[in-house]
Amino acid sequence: MNVMQRSGRPCIQTMRIQVSDLIDLLGQGSSEAEILVSFFSLGRGDFHTALFYTARWIDTGKFPYLVFS
Repeated sequence: MNVMQRSGRPCIQTMRIQVSDLIDLLGQGSSEAEILVSFFSLGRGDFHTALFYTARWIDTGKFPYLVFS
């Protein structure tokens, strides 16, 4: 997590795509395929890591530190 990027909110790699952006899109009914087309620099691994990150945060109430590669 880079505190100088997107006010320190969890982002994927250096793309400035917030994890919450992906979760919001899913909540609005977008499919994984639609999201991956919209964010062409995003890979399936990035997408699944964002879901894992969110699940850990929900389970523990803490932001886990992950390196999105």
